[in-house]
Amino acid sequence: MKDSIYSKVILSGEHSVLRGGYAVVVPNKNYHLDYEFLSADKFELTLSDTVSPYELLFLGLIESAFSLSASSKEDLKVKAHVFSIVPLGEGLGGSAALSVFVARLFNFSGLLFEEEIFSFAHEIENVFHGQSSGLDVAGCLNDQISLYKKGVKKLLSIEPQPLSCVFTIHHTGLKGETKNCIDHVEKLRKANKLLFESLDEKMSEASLKVKSSFETGKISFLVEAFNETSEIFNEWGLLNPQILEQMQTLKSKGALACRLTGSGFGGCIIALWGKGCVPEEFFESIFLDLS
Repeated sequence: MKDSIYSKVILSGEHSVLRGGYAVVVPNKNYHLDYEFLSADKFELTLSDTVSPYELLFLGLIESAFSLSASSKEDLKVKAHVFSIVPLGEGLGGSAALSVFVARLFNFSGLLFEEEIFSFAHEIENVFHGQSSGLDVAGCLNDQISLYKKGVKKLLSIEPQPLSCVFTIHHTGLKGETKNCIDHVEKLRKANKLLFESLDEKMSEASLKVKSSFETGKISFLVEAFNETSEIFNEWGLLNPQILEQMQTLKSKGALACRLTGSGFGGCIIALWGKGCVPEEFFESIFLDLS
């Protein structure tokens, strides 16, 4: 069996989703973890050259999964080959894709029911982050634009209307570590709970604006949401000077709005442009296709 796990892009809702806020996540088919499973008498994992540096990470996650499922290596009767991997530390769901891969590996071996894949992958992702909302896992398991709320098992799929805009992805050159960002925001939240309740509410409202933009085709809602969530990220102290400078450069080149996606401190910036308005110098950028 061959399959792929696509990366994701969060358009709104990071961090506040941990405390019950809404978030919007979209599939990003530019990056994917490609794999093949074959039935076998014992477990065997082979990695392509580009993936081989992550062998210890794969094996460590599988060991964690054995503990979670009360199973052992002898129960895993599958030959698995991984051809490619979603970049880690870029805010694109790399750790979630790995977690989904392990959950599907156990499902293929008969150690996990299909309906348990999400919750099992969510538990594995906690190995990375200590505290995961499940948003990234849900994004990697779904191929539609979706509204997510922690604790709600079923994603609300958003049926998009045509939008006269284009999304581009820009690597900041900085790696973001989700656990550090979560701990940073939580420390600030405890110091000023009233302010953070207000910011959480604004972030959740911005997610509903993103939803409305896709449902109505009105770009103005997206522009407002991108600007508002960037301001919130700045309030949380997750945008360093280098990222702010890159965002300002994109705006000076004509971007309608832009925001950092993921947990913060690094990763990727998502820029929003009018259709046909992306400058030639960005033609080699990665375009996010949501059609």
